[in-house]
Amino acid sequence: MAIPNRCLLDRLPADWGGTGYKNVWLGTGAELKKYLFRLDDLRKIPCVLRWLDFAPMLEDLMPELAEHIDGFGWVNASGETGCNYVDPRPFDLQWARNVRDLCFSKGIPFWFSHVAGRERYPDRLLDGVTHNGIPLLDRE
Repeated sequence: MAIPNRCLLDRLPADWGGTGYKNVWLGTGAELKKYLFRLDDLRKIPCVLRWLDFAPMLEDLMPELAEHIDGFGWVNASGETGCNYVDPRPFDLQWARNVRDLCFSKGIPFWFSHVAGRERYPDRLLDGVTHNGIPLLDRE
């Protein structure tokens, strides 16, 4: 069961400390602008890395996303697969381009999972490029 970000801080272990455990990254998703508050909630929790999953992305998150993305170290974006039960909801590649460009401007690794479609990974190319951005962390 997923724990809402607003409750997560109260559920961290007593020895979580100022940056959390070295092997734990915390992430959240926001498929619509109305859920961007989740990013602000997660930013309040100390951790080694915060990541975002815009999958499925159901609308253009810009320009509002730019006000919420600081403090995050990895972003994934994709369309909806439809789970082989229903047709995937519409997805515009420009939405992913906008997120990609914002990430590049802020130095945030960007991963593009797939366009919308029933196949799991029908096409991972965005403007002819496979985006496999992965955060690099100190591995002491």
